[in-house]
Amino acid sequence: MWATRPTRLGRLCRRGPIPAVPARGKTLGWIPAMSTSLVPETCGTPRLRTRKWCTSADGNEAESAWVAAAEWIRPKVGHFRPVSLRPADETAFDAGVSHRAPVTMEGVQGVSLFELACALNMFGQRAESQVVAGRVLGEIVHDSLASLAQFRMIANSGVTGLPRTCYPYSEQGISALCALTDIVDSESLPGAVEDIRRLGAWLEARSTEAFRDAHLKNRIWVTSETAEELVVRLCTASTDDLRAEIMGSVVDVDFESTCRDVTQWDDVAHILFFEMSGFDPLVAERDVLREYEKCWGPVGDREELLRTVLMRSTREACRRLWYADKLPRTYLRRYAMESTDTFLDLAAWAAGRLDDVDHLARLLAYLRQAFEHQPHTVPYRRYPHIPALLP
Repeated sequence: MWATRPTRLGRLCRRGPIPAVPARGKTLGWIPAMSTSLVPETCGTPRLRTRKWCTSADGNEAESAWVAAAEWIRPKVGHFRPVSLRPADETAFDAGVSHRAPVTMEGVQGVSLFELACALNMFGQRAESQVVAGRVLGEIVHDSLASLAQFRMIANSGVTGLPRTCYPYSEQGISALCALTDIVDSESLPGAVEDIRRLGAWLEARSTEAFRDAHLKNRIWVTSETAEELVVRLCTASTDDLRAEIMGSVVDVDFESTCRDVTQWDDVAHILFFEMSGFDPLVAERDVLREYEKCWGPVGDREELLRTVLMRSTREACRRLWYADKLPRTYLRRYAMESTDTFLDLAAWAAGRLDDVDHLARLLAYLRQAFEHQPHTVPYRRYPHIPALLP
């Protein structure tokens, strides 16, 4: 059985120092149409149901395949806990998307692990709270990497029978940069587009892993508490109770991107290389990759990791800059808890360690300088981030 293979991925599911997650996307602009309804169970207890329309037939097929397999998956793995399929009812539902049927699945309400990480960072600003907040954050990161490892084992086992195609890195990277053409005035932009085209082709040639889109926003802690209330309670819990709560309360959502293949580091970067993860490569003058290896095991191909981080961070930064300029109110709703300069700094950090992205590096430097004097337009880091204390 795939669940008991003695692979390196399988070792991620055990406690202790975790190796990196090497082994085998989703587009910038997908916006699912979703609705939630209460559907009575036979016993009379209401059960939350969510309908989701994906923007492509491939996305619909991917979402359906994973939620349909959830009831089989859950008993066999501990950390990857996908929401499950729910039978559709006869109720007509019109959300302006009539070209395909929705995926009807288990509805969940609660706090995303991203929101929880943000609340932990705020709570941990007090010296007496930093250690306990960092401990909870470390457990969340650990479980999320273990969830990713188990997802990959399942994806590579062929259980879902889902065909996969390569994530269009070049297309998406070029689209992100070109969205800035009427926002920035830089002579480096045309050269940066060529750099990103070559970078995307390089990544596409090394894309072998199913794309989980493992950002902490796609993991939900099912609760009626606010993020702040949940933080206060978790920070007083014992380690055993905390781990038991994570196993019993956190579920995985959003599988639309699983029909794509990405590099081995793309999903890892989603979990670790964002500003609230507790692993910030920009906070200290040190060999960041060496520090990474102390916690997660050897990085077999540092260049692939750096190139993946560069592409991912450049796209994230460009997306936020576009929203800030074109849709400022939407920007504040979507990214109020983040600071765009983090992704600019992270992209520049990666570009500075590569030899063939000079134009892109210059564009990133231009963007950092251009927006550093507009704090009211683009939110910046407001307080230092707490370090995650890994189990």
